[in-house]
Amino acid sequence: MTVSFLAVLPGVHELNGVWMEAGRTNTQRLKFGKNCKPPGLKEDSWNAIRETRFEHTFMRPPALLTTIQTVNNEKGLPSNSRPWLTVAVQRVNVDSTRVALEMSETTPYGKVDQPERVGWIAIEQGIHTLLGSTGSATMVALKSKRVVEGVGNGPTTLRLRTALSASPLVVVSQSTRRPSKTDDGGWARAIASSRRTVDVAIDEDTSCDRERKHGTEQVSVAAFDRAGIF
Repeated sequence: MTVSFLAVLPGVHELNGVWMEAGRTNTQRLKFGKNCKPPGLKEDSWNAIRETRFEHTFMRPPALLTTIQTVNNEKGLPSNSRPWLTVAVQRVNVDSTRVALEMSETTPYGKVDQPERVGWIAIEQGIHTLLGSTGSATMVALKSKRVVEGVGNGPTTLRLRTALSASPLVVVSQSTRRPSKTDDGGWARAIASSRRTVDVAIDEDTSCDRERKHGTEQVSVAAFDRAGIF
């Protein structure tokens, strides 16, 4: 398997006129699906989750990429991960967002007793040219409309609005989180890519049930025509 990744030093950066900011948020707040959850386990409401504030104020809500950077609660590796955690995101604004730990429908397997560190990168939306020690690259950063459905529904094609390389490097993250009473939680997956498009979907675990359909969500995408250091 080939994995694309984007690494940015913490702080606010202006790269050839492109604004981006990277940071970390420690949280123990939980989101999960309503099915199969153990008795007494309580989900945190978004209103109870503290905002993550950006130092930079963007002109419009940025594309936001997120991932968990610690394994403080992990008991299953190097075998099956327990607890299975991804990142839930809500309310991506020009100067803030909210993040939580997402367990989807895997709550019977493991528990969260300690905070985890969520790394995030906020990128000004648009088509950008980056210059660096390895040459120049074209980057497309976008936050989609609320149109991306589940793997069980079929992928959604997002247009990049420019032509990149034949096999662009693509990183995606989910930027909204539907209520647990209607959906099961999940995470964004890049299914396929081409010079001008990226096919994305929201995936779900199959530990509680086998279905992987999901209501519409927003997804953030960063796509590059080549690798480099900028």
